[in-house]
Amino acid sequence: MLRILVFSDTHRYLGNLERALKSAGHIDFAIELGDYCGQDEEIRCLVGVPCAFVRGNCDGFDRTYESDNLADYDGIKIFMTHGHRYWGANPKLIAEAAKGKGADIAFFGHTHVPFEDKINGVDIFNPGSISNPRQADGYPTYGILTIEDNLGSNGKKKYRFEIFRVE
Repeated sequence: MLRILVFSDTHRYLGNLERALKSAGHIDFAIELGDYCGQDEEIRCLVGVPCAFVRGNCDGFDRTYESDNLADYDGIKIFMTHGHRYWGANPKLIAEAAKGKGADIAFFGHTHVPFEDKINGVDIFNPGSISNPRQADGYPTYGILTIEDNLGSNGKKKYRFEIFRVE
């Protein structure tokens, strides 16, 4: 079983990430979906596991990371983007891009609002913002993707995504 911490839009505020790490328990990987604002090395040190990044609209001219990324985690293909290049993080456009790359899952940030849906056969998720939430309840959020060891009816490993509030 793999557990992947998924978060976005830290905007130079890592206090909530520290709290999320304490609550999340064991994680194997982390994905930062953009607007890390030059703190990629601090985030890597803080999470203490391999971490994937994508560049967000607030990451300026940093070309260390691409705006989109595709990764395979234990047979599950994940498309990652901040989302700002898809007409303000339009889930349909992001799902279309993910499907075109053969992804099972698409993760995006940018809106600062949690989102979950299945569009054109792609599970699409936004964990919300870990630093500056914009949803009605005002709680910072992050997600955990759990990839199970057993296979589903499609012959791929089962997975689930859960969104958590930073308390």
